[in-house]
Amino acid sequence: MNELHRNQSPRRRRTGVLTLTALIGLAPFLFAGCDSTAEKAETDAIETVQRRMEAINADAANPGDPTQRADLYTQAIATLQPARDSDHPARRAAARSLTTRAQAGLGELQADAALQLRSKALEEIIQAGRLLDRRANHLDLARALVAHDPSDEMSHLRSEFADREQALATVEAERVEVEGRIADLRSRMEEFIDSARELRARENQLRIEVLDMSAEERSSRMEDVYVIQRQADAEEVRAGNLEAELASVSPELNRIGNEVERYRSQRDLLRQSMRQLELRLESAREQADANRTQAAEAARSFDRMILEIEERLDGPITEAFDLAIRSYQSAIGTARSNATGPGADRGVAQMTLGRLHQEFAALQRARAQMWETLAAMTRKAAQSEHPLPERDRYTALTTRAEELRRDALIASSEAFGVARDSYQQADVRGEASTLIERVVEEMNALQQAMREQAGVESEPVSMLAR
Repeated sequence: MNELHRNQSPRRRRTGVLTLTALIGLAPFLFAGCDSTAEKAETDAIETVQRRMEAINADAANPGDPTQRADLYTQAIATLQPARDSDHPARRAAARSLTTRAQAGLGELQADAALQLRSKALEEIIQAGRLLDRRANHLDLARALVAHDPSDEMSHLRSEFADREQALATVEAERVEVEGRIADLRSRMEEFIDSARELRARENQLRIEVLDMSAEERSSRMEDVYVIQRQADAEEVRAGNLEAELASVSPELNRIGNEVERYRSQRDLLRQSMRQLELRLESAREQADANRTQAAEAARSFDRMILEIEERLDGPITEAFDLAIRSYQSAIGTARSNATGPGADRGVAQMTLGRLHQEFAALQRARAQMWETLAAMTRKAAQSEHPLPERDRYTALTTRAEELRRDALIASSEAFGVARDSYQQADVRGEASTLIERVVEEMNALQQAMREQAGVESEPVSMLAR
């Protein structure tokens, strides 16, 4: 049995059997006065439908194919049409009682079908909610990826890089200057060395030549030797001074070379850091674009799913609910007309009306919950922090779903109220009291939901009839 009859179905089946049993007891009255063929046809129709109803109730645990049951109920309703309009009170009452059962059974089958469609729609609404959450997650991630402003970090790196470039240029210029100075010192030192070497060679040559000269010539010549010797000594002194100066300058070149390497290494590291930052920014932009793309796809899927759900809610699902509601309304109308007929059992009639209204109310409540779930989803979409392209449509759909929910809640609450009144008017007080308590609980829950939607405080429903 479906969720509309969770605690009512076993008792309702028992009531159905008792009603049919009571009909069997009326058999002598049904056949009484069957003088015409039409009257016999009415009695035969009642007996045939009665047997079929008994078979369904006897095998309630295995109800069989819903389509076959629906056909049986439909045939029963059509078959009993003449008997329902009979002038014979007993046959008319029996036919209307059986018709009520058939209409209620048909309504139950149609309600089961509607609830199955509703369950599938609710599952799809939940799936649509997951798409909406997925879209929000992707957009939040995209926003987080691009939220970091690297301008300060990049500015700092570029400033440091420029400082290192300037420092490197300075020390490289200093190194060029020192290298030029060293080259000049070395060149001049080599010139003095070469000059001293030439003078020493001339000095040595003159000393050899003096050996073959006379004393007077030797004395004159030695003056020249001494002059050249002094010149060579002077050149060697100058070369030595330059060599000493060169030795004092060389460590400065090493120091400058170390500074060049240090600044160059720092500059290269800064360049690498800037490149890595650019790559991170590029990767973040790419990931943000990918997340936006996925969010857009999720939004399109959400739009398509909500549109399909809306079409089914307005089409097959609404039609299924309306069909079940019409069957219950027909059953209620038949039961009400039978309750006022001659010899009617008022207690049984009121219990039947109470159960029919209770099932009708439960069906309307299920319908309201369906629209409530859709309204919650479309409201979430309409109020999303990241506006959807179809935001206005979702706002309108939310308003419409809330109105349909309110209408269904009102219909459910009214039906529960009639059920409560019917149970209170029944003679079966022991059984009715439990049902009244359950109905009042349902009514309180429904009225609380309606008042919460309207923004007012709720007052408990009384167990007394209105």
